[in-house]
Amino acid sequence: MATKSTKKAATPRRKARDVTANVTANAREAFLDTLRTGYSISKGARNAKVSRMTVYRWRDEDDAFRAAWDDALSEGNDVLVDEAQRRAVDGVEEPVVNAGRVAKDDDGNILKVRKFSDSLLQTLLKARLPLIFRENAKVQLEHSGEVAVKHDPTETFTALAGELDAIAARIAGGIQGAAVVDEDGAAEPTDAAG
Repeated sequence: MATKSTKKAATPRRKARDVTANVTANAREAFLDTLRTGYSISKGARNAKVSRMTVYRWRDEDDAFRAAWDDALSEGNDVLVDEAQRRAVDGVEEPVVNAGRVAKDDDGNILKVRKFSDSLLQTLLKARLPLIFRENAKVQLEHSGEVAVKHDPTETFTALAGELDAIAARIAGGIQGAAVVDEDGAAEPTDAAG
């Protein structure tokens, strides 16, 4: 006696649904991959070949996709912070240009200079140490007498910027006497070698 197969034959409609599901899964992964590399939601949608409205619909309708989106965005943020850190602290090598031409040494090798981004360093410090490096402060004071304010935030900022420049110069030049600051804010002198 022949047994009937319980597996249904693939109909054109079922095949179309399967293809659509695969295309959607691939588009979602392309979108998430783009977010993981630090790019925007718009760029992710373009890479997935869907509209921004579509990715937001997916986010609204699918809790698992929403969680994956949040994770991918967090990973992308880390990528951007790491790149900012690299440019601010490690610097970026650029060719030396003189009179509109790339400068070379006697052997024909391109001369390079390492450039650092002070503005990125300031931004990173503001993000990590906002109580020290923020540009403004909100103070609420209730007092029934006279108060004389003798603090100029511009002077404080200028002094901090000068100290940062000196530290950056020590690090960039490998000069001994750079200090490491411990958790309590105390500076411990160290030498560049060790």
